[in-house]
This record gives sequence, structure tokens and C-alpha cells, in this order.
Amino acid sequence: MTFPTEGVEQLRRRMLDICQDQSRKVLEAAREIPLLIEALKKGDVEQVNERVSRVIKLEEEARNYKRTLMRELSEAGALLSSREDIFRLSASINEIADFAGGIAHRISEVAYRKWSIDDETFSVIIELADAMLNTISKLRETILSLSYGAHRTVEFAKNVEAAEKVVDDLYRKADVAIISSKLSIPLIFILRDIIDLMENMADKAEDAADIAQILALSAI
Repeated sequence: MTFPTEGVEQLRRRMLDICQDQSRKVLEAAREIPLLIEALKKGDVEQVNERVSRVIKLEEEARNYKRTLMRELSEAGALLSSREDIFRLSASINEIADFAGGIAHRISEVAYRKWSIDDETFSVIIELADAMLNTISKLRETILSLSYGAHRTVEFAKNVEAAEKVVDDLYRKADVAIISSKLSIPLIFILRDIIDLMENMADKAEDAADIAQILALSAI
């Protein structure tokens, strides 16, 4: 594919559309995480498996958007000066999907082994999952705002940063609750992996929001 008559701004807009579609898939995957944990709490293994499959499917769909973007950026060549930042944005979004997949696999393992988790531990993990989802939702808004000017993108990015700080606080709370619980050592390890991945999702959302700001400001 070549772009002999396509304007730079039109080309940039098309690349950002791909990132926006990718971020939609990632938000859908993030929405599954609190629902997965609730299904695990209820002991509904069938629902856990269904939601795990959905997260894995969404993870692959997000990855496909990244592949499409890489191909089109390569074909665009030097015509698009912001191509490196657009690629970085897509790569960061994709990492969020990868982290969601990691969480899903670990929850599946907990369900398969029928490990029991106390209500207090479930409570802090679900609270963290909800905060993580809020951060990814704010990122989605930030990426969509790239269509409406730099000022709005900067404002939306601030919301991502604020949401990520909430995740940090809840992560520390959840980590202490898990460590101090009477759960088995293997379960403690896997739950800590799960909350680490949730924090990573929020951290990477903040990174992506920073890149979105760079893209917005470069268009001025």
C-alpha cells in the first residue's frame, strides 16, 4: 500500500483510528477482570472459563490491531513524522492487553485448583480491579480525545494520572492483605502476581496517556 495522494494529516488520522480501535479492545478486556474475580468468588468455574476465553480473544484482537498499524506505518515511511510516537502508543496499549491475559490465566489456575480465598482478600482484590478498570477507561477517553485537540488530550491525561495514583494506594493495601492472610504460600504467590499485573495495567495506561499527550502537542 502506498500513499501518493494522501495528506499527512489524513494518514495520521487513520493511524490514530487504529489505536482507538485497539484501545477499545483493551478496555473490553479490562472490564472482564472484575467480572472474572466475581465469578471466581462465586465458585462459578464455567463462567470463569468463559470470561478467560473472552479475555484471550480480546488480547489477540488488540495484537492484530498492533500488527496492522506496524504494517501501515512501515508502508508510510518518512511521510509521517510522528510514526514513532504512534507506534509507541500502540505498543503500550498492547502491553495492557498482555497483562490482562496474564491475569486471566492465573485466575483460571486458581479456579481449576479450587483454592479457597477469604472474603476480606477478595474484597481488596476486587476494589483494586475496579480502580484499574477506571484507569483504563480514562485512558480510552484520552486516546479518543486525540481527535479533538491538544488541550482536551492534556486534560484527559490528567485523569489517567489521578486514577493511577488510586491504583497505587489500593495495590499496597491489597499486597499487605494478601501477605498477612492465612492462605497457602502458592496461592499467596499467584494472588500477588495478579495484583502486580493489575498495577502494571494502570502504570502502562499512564505511560500511554503520556505518549498521547506528546502526539497531541506535536500536531499543534
